[in-house]
Amino acid sequence: MTGTTTVTGRVRALVEELRAGGTSGPGRIPGAPDPDAAPADPDAAAAGAAAELTARGIVAAIGFELSQGQVRSPQGRSAGMFSRRLAHIRIDLAAGGGHPAAVICHELVHCVDHGPYDFDHPWPPTRAQARNALLAQLVACLGSQEFVSTVLRVAPGRGQLALARHVVRTLDGSPETSDFDAGEVADRVAGAVQTLNEARTAPAWRHRAAREVAVDRGAGVMWLTVGPAATAESRPPSPPASLAARLCREAAARFSDDPRFTDDLDRSRPVPGGAA
Repeated sequence: MTGTTTVTGRVRALVEELRAGGTSGPGRIPGAPDPDAAPADPDAAAAGAAAELTARGIVAAIGFELSQGQVRSPQGRSAGMFSRRLAHIRIDLAAGGGHPAAVICHELVHCVDHGPYDFDHPWPPTRAQARNALLAQLVACLGSQEFVSTVLRVAPGRGQLALARHVVRTLDGSPETSDFDAGEVADRVAGAVQTLNEARTAPAWRHRAAREVAVDRGAGVMWLTVGPAATAESRPPSPPASLAARLCREAAARFSDDPRFTDDLDRSRPVPGGAA
């Protein structure tokens, strides 16, 4: 993997290109696979499967649970979601979003991004929270694109850059958000990519989930199991896991006294076959 300085420069240039209305096509990262290419041979298909397996392994390394199923969101159908409070990632690969590894890595970037994000609550956001959410979305799109293309070395598909292009246009379309700093976005991307790269070789943070929580973001209930990064049952086995656990604790504390935020935690049930 190239150094964080190189990643920062490359991502910053890509953000500026998006701001200028460029990358109307697939948006190549120099030296990376064509993001819209289909596997041309069995070796390419095997590389794609290996990339998805690596992404799933990173989820386990940072102490998150991963489930597949419909993502119920007021914004409509989505390919993925994450919950730091529960240390859980949920994906719906049938909803699109590009290569499965790119969908998973988008949510992984959210889980280890140190910047503000404001996705945890179902009520209408303030202007500052809306700005935070847009920037976090941009970081996740570009982080997934960078990691899948240059580290996992597979074609991520069009989904991440298409969403990044939309987010940049939204940010630049409002005087309240058009002053966002491309360098700050690039720094956040570089930090997240470095963490995911370290997690590739980190041990899995294993446990048997004891409970699942009913999460309702305004579009129906999803039952999500609680990962070890959101519990105090064991010590994180690696630096990436420690970072994820710290961010989970901070997320749980943000609205700890607000019933709008904590009511769903009162609706839990044992996981069938889980720990006693």
